[in-house]
Amino acid sequence: MRYIKPIVWLIFIFSGASSLIYEVIWMRQLTLIFGSTVFATSTVLTAFMAGLALGSYYFGRKIDESTQSPLRLYALLEAGIGAFCLVWPLILAALGAIYVLIHRNVTSEFYTLSLIRFVLTFGVLLIPSTLMGGTLPVLTRFFVKRLEQLGTNIGILYALNTFGAVVGTVAAGFFLIEALGIRWTLGIGIAINFGVAAVALALAQKVSVTEATEADEPRRRDTTSGI
Repeated sequence: MRYIKPIVWLIFIFSGASSLIYEVIWMRQLTLIFGSTVFATSTVLTAFMAGLALGSYYFGRKIDESTQSPLRLYALLEAGIGAFCLVWPLILAALGAIYVLIHRNVTSEFYTLSLIRFVLTFGVLLIPSTLMGGTLPVLTRFFVKRLEQLGTNIGILYALNTFGAVVGTVAAGFFLIEALGIRWTLGIGIAINFGVAAVALALAQKVSVTEATEADEPRRRDTTSGI
């Protein structure tokens, strides 16, 4: 069980990196639709921060009320983020078509159209950002067994995730997109998500087997002593 904690810390760093890779990509691609970095940045940041708050609140309550393994739920969250970003190019194309349709048939007034685009894009990006927001409270539940451990574990996890976010931002903004293009950079983020999900599932299975063995050990000793 000792080696599980550093592995979880490591995959949470990768989780933070993939999240910010996506954020950089969304900002770059939405400038093609909004035509202004101000509107694109505002939309992505608003959806990102709102989703983090919503996901933290919802999944924080859910994991406290659930008997499901925190690592298993964390794996599902990561897989969900990867699945969304897998179809992101199709979603982006659909959004572009909707914007053109609105511009031609509803309104061409700049601020009204910008508001409509903001609402639609915000609603779409809220999905993955909410899943991202759920990862911290879910992993905190895995580490925290007693209330006095809460502050330390949240601090460590948040620091590691933030470090990963910095790495992801720098890598995507200055190196990956320039060297590989947006499509392959997006693919790297998706591969990270599914890789993290696979590792988390394997760890969840290992923890489950270990806990079952430890729970069964007293019963075996009682049976032996009875004999």
